[in-house]
Amino acid sequence: MLVTKAWSAADPPKGYQPVQTTGVFSVFSTKTTIANHFDIEPGLEIVKGPDVKRFSLRAAYGITKNTEAGISLSGGSRKNEDGMEDISLGIRHRFIDEGRYGPAAAALLAVSLPTGDESAGFGSGNLETEALVIVSKRIGPFTGHFNLGYNVIYDTDKDNELILAGGLDFSAAKRLVLLAELYGKTSRDQNSIDLLEARFGYRTILAESITNTVGLGFGLNSREPDYRLMILFTLGYPQQGDDRPLIRIRDDLIN
Repeated sequence: MLVTKAWSAADPPKGYQPVQTTGVFSVFSTKTTIANHFDIEPGLEIVKGPDVKRFSLRAAYGITKNTEAGISLSGGSRKNEDGMEDISLGIRHRFIDEGRYGPAAAALLAVSLPTGDESAGFGSGNLETEALVIVSKRIGPFTGHFNLGYNVIYDTDKDNELILAGGLDFSAAKRLVLLAELYGKTSRDQNSIDLLEARFGYRTILAESITNTVGLGFGLNSREPDYRLMILFTLGYPQQGDDRPLIRIRDDLIN
């Protein structure tokens, strides 16, 4: 119980996370990585209260136009100790494309492997599997996302987690998107909300296939960190280029 409570009170490992061009911060969208395309995303996260510095590396590959596979790696320092956190793998499939009136829908399956040191707060100490239902809908410049999920923890001393989260992105300019999300997760050791956090930020296109995301999170309950700063860069390969259709104009019409 001492280990469980200490692990829960600190900022827990992140688990499987979206590449930022296909999500908000931790909220997933129904958008998947382009087929035969890699997205690689290094990032830095600084948490205060408790103090945690986390370096992350996420990657996703588009298997088809509506299916992707990905991996989340992270590590850093907490309580004057350094280490790697649990490794997470996931696959996301969009089974309903967005229509004129109806939303898009997708499903996500993820697994977290117990590779981190549980005693130092870098891991859960056991295998975990997560299933998530994702719904997204665009209305004008706004796109909303809703996530409902369940995380199974293969440990009789810990409760499974219910995940409930929502996010919104606003296309403020051609290369600028404003972001907001509310992320909640039930506790592993008692029937209460263990994680409830509001996050705000922006995403900007720096160059072709290079995107920068910056966010600030605020804990909304007493068990949460005071705030977290997130800085991520998404690198796409191969470069997407301009896939708009080429329109040819006759020379005599121009003259």
